[in-house]
Amino acid sequence: MMMVAKEELSELVRRVVSFIITLVILGIINAIVVRLPAMDIEVYDTITVAYIASMVISVIIVAIVVIFGKDIAVRVERIIPEFPELNPIIYNIAILAAIIIAYRAFEGLFIPLLDESNIMWLYPVVFLCAAILPIYRLTAVLFTSSGKIADVIVKEKKTTIGGTVVCPACGTSVVKSKFCGACGQELPQPTAASSCPKCGSALKPGARFCVYCGTEVSEPKAAPQHGDGNHS
Repeated sequence: MMMVAKEELSELVRRVVSFIITLVILGIINAIVVRLPAMDIEVYDTITVAYIASMVISVIIVAIVVIFGKDIAVRVERIIPEFPELNPIIYNIAILAAIIIAYRAFEGLFIPLLDESNIMWLYPVVFLCAAILPIYRLTAVLFTSSGKIADVIVKEKKTTIGGTVVCPACGTSVVKSKFCGACGQELPQPTAASSCPKCGSALKPGARFCVYCGTEVSEPKAAPQHGDGNHS
């Protein structure tokens, strides 16, 4: 299972690097194309061939961003299956990024045309409407998963409170747990009297309850038996 996660993580890194390289290459191509001879010829009004070429490249970038976002969302969900909410979060962020790129790419084409009809306001409204759904989905997921995220943070904090141990096999200092996260070696476990069985926090000697989660960690001592005072 750990090997599969490492392979997925390596593939994720490769995809991210490929995505960045692709964007850089497209940016270079765009910079070269718009400076080619005859690219400043006007096709319509102030719209030039260079602008059309740049717009086509922007469309390609938008498509790549959407595809990349969907792919990365799926891969992250495989790596962190306990957080399926990351899938829609990443994907909707990619959609919003694509909408912003498209807005910047097409404004030079549509705003002059809409300005002639005195409806230039329609351009941002269209993109705003397009962004409403991913914004709503992103907000809804973040809102519904906020409690889960908080629980993980609190759990991590409680785990850290218990301190760290040194793995006897590889010598790595790790948070107190059952197995070493570096080599998989089973770690020596503290006795029940020294740590809370629920949250793993360190206990003070003689404590009956955990001060971090309130769990009872020891049975109350039986009261000493005294005689009834009658002697035969």
